[in-house]
Amino acid sequence: MKKILLLVIIILTFVSCTNSEKEKKKEHYLIRGMNYAREQKYTKAIEEYKAYYEQDKKNPILLREMALAYAYLGDYKTSEKYYLAAIKIEPNDQPTISNIAILYYKMGDLKKSKKYLEKQSSDSTDYKIFLLKGNIAFAEGNYEEAYINFSKILNYVDTSNYIFVDKYVEVLKRTKRTGEIYSFIYTTYQNRKSDPITVIKYSRYLIDVLDDYDGAFKALKEYLSKSKNDAVTLEIAKRSFEVGKTKEAELYLEHLTAAYKYDIEVLQLRKEIALKNNNSEEAKKYQKIIDKVSDLDGEADKD
Repeated sequence: MKKILLLVIIILTFVSCTNSEKEKKKEHYLIRGMNYAREQKYTKAIEEYKAYYEQDKKNPILLREMALAYAYLGDYKTSEKYYLAAIKIEPNDQPTISNIAILYYKMGDLKKSKKYLEKQSSDSTDYKIFLLKGNIAFAEGNYEEAYINFSKILNYVDTSNYIFVDKYVEVLKRTKRTGEIYSFIYTTYQNRKSDPITVIKYSRYLIDVLDDYDGAFKALKEYLSKSKNDAVTLEIAKRSFEVGKTKEAELYLEHLTAAYKYDIEVLQLRKEIALKNNNSEEAKKYQKIIDKVSDLDGEADKD
């Protein structure tokens, strides 16, 4: 009897150790996958997650992480599949609920996105939820609601996200809060004034929204006084021509590098300058080059 009892104990101990090793191995798959995801290596992350999934299809954290990785890769349908599987196991898991709501918004299904937003905790302070609510309101033309949600996340949202910046400026215009536009875009500009794209965007807001050419020229010239950049140089050339400063526009065009010689916008501006100077032959010359470059670009797109 003692021998039998000892044998049972040994077997149970062996099984327990084996199960423990399996659990550790699964955890390693999950941890490695999450580390790859943090490094934005989503394909490698999914490989680790799948190794775990083959052993256990019921871990909601694994399912959520798999769904997130597939979403980052743009495979929204597969992402949806794993989010739904995770929610089936844990129907009230807030991160999964918010993630699938965002996913449905990206898929263009506002109805389902709102359905899951309703399941989100009312005391949530997650900026992604306010951003999502604002985006949905914007898409539906409810600009006041968009303003309420967007204004809550101005200190958290990435100001290099020009899609958000464009939307918020449009919301301010639509809700007749134009007085807030300058302070918003100025703050965005100050945070990233060493970035040429930000400088260009800022100058365009000043001109297109506030009709402030002086402020726009100041920002563009300030950037060029410290750094050379073809895009900024072209922008100030275009705006100079726009206000009738043709000579200045020509001077700025001369400062462009060879890389911009056959840029369509440059060629178009040179053609417009030639027409302004009543030089029809020069304008025709640039039009021929534009046609040729356009044809080459079209062939490249086909390839």
